[in-house]
Amino acid sequence: MLIWLLPLEFLGMVEVVQALIAPLLFAFLSAEPLLYRHFSEWKTESIESFQTRVAALRLFCWIKGLGGLVFSVLITLVWPSQSHTATFYALIWAFSRTLGPQVIAVDREFMRLDGRFGSALMINLGQKLILIVGLLLATHQQGSSILPVLAGAGALSVVASAILSRFLNHKIRFHGGYQKTAKQTLRAIFKEFTIWNHFNYVLSIWTQTLDMFWLGVLHVPLRAAGIYSAALKVANFSFALPLAVSTFFSVRLSRAAPDAPERRDWRRVGRPTLALGGVAILQAAAVMAAAQLLAFLFSRGRWAPDEISDFVKYLRWIECGTAVYCFSFFAVSWINICASVRDFFWRVMAPWTLGSGLVYLLAYLNYGMFGLAVANLPVYFGFLALLAAFLYSLPNKPVNHA
Repeated sequence: MLIWLLPLEFLGMVEVVQALIAPLLFAFLSAEPLLYRHFSEWKTESIESFQTRVAALRLFCWIKGLGGLVFSVLITLVWPSQSHTATFYALIWAFSRTLGPQVIAVDREFMRLDGRFGSALMINLGQKLILIVGLLLATHQQGSSILPVLAGAGALSVVASAILSRFLNHKIRFHGGYQKTAKQTLRAIFKEFTIWNHFNYVLSIWTQTLDMFWLGVLHVPLRAAGIYSAALKVANFSFALPLAVSTFFSVRLSRAAPDAPERRDWRRVGRPTLALGGVAILQAAAVMAAAQLLAFLFSRGRWAPDEISDFVKYLRWIECGTAVYCFSFFAVSWINICASVRDFFWRVMAPWTLGSGLVYLLAYLNYGMFGLAVANLPVYFGFLALLAAFLYSLPNKPVNHA
């Protein structure tokens, strides 16, 4: 939708800003992994204790959303830009897209774990509908008026989805006499498992946008960055189905008993991984075949012929990388629930991010934007290699520590 509606310069600006703030997400811990990790355990407690724990996690998510607004103001004051107002609006939009899903994450994942998939879908659709309406309104604005409308839509989507999720989960609340339980739950967010899980999540997001990060750091013209960003966003659409399937896998694994066979042996994800990878390859083939048509649909006559040619070249290479990455989804879900996320950080995520940053930088400096697109293949193959080495080093039994 952003590609179809926004001028390339504005698309390039908002995507570059979002890539540049990705490292700042280290400051915004995620609470929902704790829910996945301990859902079956907490369900054995009294209903009051269980609801208090979920309510405490929800409160943490809401506070995190307010923190994004404060960060936007503070960053604007020090951001090297000719227009601090435009930067502020771009930051509000970037934080709302990144933190918006996290503000409602506990409510959304609780509903999934509770089997209420329709309600979880309703929250996601409501949030996206507000963003779409905001984008449609922004297309009727001119010049600098576009960013305030985008920022307003982003902020409204976060607030509205938080209210809706609270309404759908109205039974989740704090109970008197369980203050100690609430405090224990909140403290657990800052303990090892949640912190390392969050670090893994942030590095995953950052590494997937490191190509855009370098375009921002190296001050690539916004229109050129917009073309590359458009190709990247279209390719990322291919993640939708594999991510949805891996979410169902995580839900099933979280609800399984601690000594269940699927928790004891990561090799049980082998066949499902091959099936998911096959779907990803078919998706990639379809997108690559339709690349020229997609360029025509999204450009709407606004792109020059050489920009359309660049979009097609970038898209085909980036799409290959996304297909490779999809082979990792089930294994990573298994690790997040059944293995040591701290070891995963040090042995997979940290070296992958550092290596990917170097690969993307060298690719751009030597081969320009086309080299950046091609670099997606070695980056994601490198992740699979690190992931395989980590899995084969694991014992054939559950690991319950962080």
